[in-house]
Amino acid sequence: MQMRAALALLLAAPALTRGAPSAPPPKNEPMIMVGLANGGNPGESPPATSFDDPDKLAARGFNAVTILNHELCANFSTVSPLVYPEGSVAASWLDSVREGKQRELASYKARGLQVISKLDMVVLPAALVKLYKAEVTDAAGHLSFSRNKTKELLSVMFDEVVELFPGKKTGPTHPTVILKRIILPRQARDNHRESTQKNDRFIAGIDGFQVRVGEVYLQDAPYHAGEGAVDYHLPFAEQQAQYVELLRFLREELCVKHGKKVCEHGLFEPFL
Repeated sequence: MQMRAALALLLAAPALTRGAPSAPPPKNEPMIMVGLANGGNPGESPPATSFDDPDKLAARGFNAVTILNHELCANFSTVSPLVYPEGSVAASWLDSVREGKQRELASYKARGLQVISKLDMVVLPAALVKLYKAEVTDAAGHLSFSRNKTKELLSVMFDEVVELFPGKKTGPTHPTVILKRIILPRQARDNHRESTQKNDRFIAGIDGFQVRVGEVYLQDAPYHAGEGAVDYHLPFAEQQAQYVELLRFLREELCVKHGKKVCEHGLFEPFL
């Protein structure tokens, strides 16, 4: 299955740039990445290994690591408040997932490691799929990447995840401090500056995404639904077409819009 997926990606990739000017070769350093950290597959117990220790990975020469499930952090509040209703058990679960992912991400970034978020395609909140079922499912009632509404919701998901893990400080901006200097006495300025520094908080950022399309694991995603983005029951040529559609979407949404790296599970394919 993985060999078929990899071959489909290799054959489909040239179609992405046909007729377009050639992009310059990537200038990024080679990525030496470990995929054992944070477990193997979503929902499975983490393997007994010390290769999830950020200090050990950095000391052994690794410069990147894959960790799971950042896509579960999106709440889609700009789409509907019904996805994670305020005060609900689902909303509490989401808060816990977000806090855990922030801590985990920060531990690897603190050792200078690039973090690649590993996710299955396509996974969306079950409440959201139910709300837009007629627009996101195929004739058999399965969640379908080919539907335009599905792509629209995935775009919202990626926008939100990148915003949640921006790789920069959050809090009051420096222009606010400058204005306060003009109108406040010295002691008030000092108090404001101290308060601003306390409120500023660096939130580690995701460097890229590793996308899997052959399997969907939902064991640790109790409020989500999912289906593979590529249907391996179709003739090979149709699978290729689905890969091209997926890769074009990922390139536009992640590489172009957000400047992130993209990997296909088992085969690294940089697009920028």
